[in-house]
Amino acid sequence: WETENRGDKLWVPQNTRAEEETSQYENYFASTSRFNSIIVQSSSQDSSSNILTKEKLLQAMRMHKEIETNVATIDGEDYSFVSVCTKSGGSCASSFSGVCGCLLSSILRQWNYDVDTLENDEDYLQTLNQMGSREDLEAVLGKPVFDDSDAVVSAEAFTLSYFVQDRSVVEAGSEVDEIGEGWEKDVFLAVAESVPTEYTSLSVDYFAGRSFSDEFGAAISGDLFLVQISYAVIFIFLGATLGRIKCIP
Repeated sequence: WETENRGDKLWVPQNTRAEEETSQYENYFASTSRFNSIIVQSSSQDSSSNILTKEKLLQAMRMHKEIETNVATIDGEDYSFVSVCTKSGGSCASSFSGVCGCLLSSILRQWNYDVDTLENDEDYLQTLNQMGSREDLEAVLGKPVFDDSDAVVSAEAFTLSYFVQDRSVVEAGSEVDEIGEGWEKDVFLAVAESVPTEYTSLSVDYFAGRSFSDEFGAAISGDLFLVQISYAVIFIFLGATLGRIKCIP
């Protein structure tokens, strides 16, 4: 026998049509990437909710640069985002090298994910508006505001999405991706958690490929102590109700 921790094996009836069709679907449309996303907003302490100021965009770009360049060391090997990302062209406005060869999505693509390019852009809002139509900008910005010419002038949020190559293998009944999970923990989540102290004009909400397992694991671990207490209470109750107590005359 062996342990099994995969949800589709534990909770989906085996040898059924549903299982067969799911297997066929996964053979044709197998997942190849782990999804990591950050929603970037203005800090609650900031006087303005507009995230499209140059100062805040620069802070967001520097945050991205940390995610791009920081490395996770796994089994003695260093892994950066470029080395673990899902490969894809067209992620930047005018470049195909470096991080622009990775699959990621954000309005920061207009400056090829480069701090100096954004910093030296004298009309950064015009550059942003060149990203596409009003509908295109509405799809990537939170609560955007447009002027009479349909040019965006402010917004409350935008997203940064990173796609990491899925290297999952099944070990002891569990799907394991040591490289992807290691990079997410040591780089992506570490940078996202540092935002309140390192990038004080920003506020972020984030999700990593490993977030579900991390949260479930923490919830289960937190309940173990309560389970132990409940068993102790049960044994005390059984001992008191079923055991014999010899009374001393």
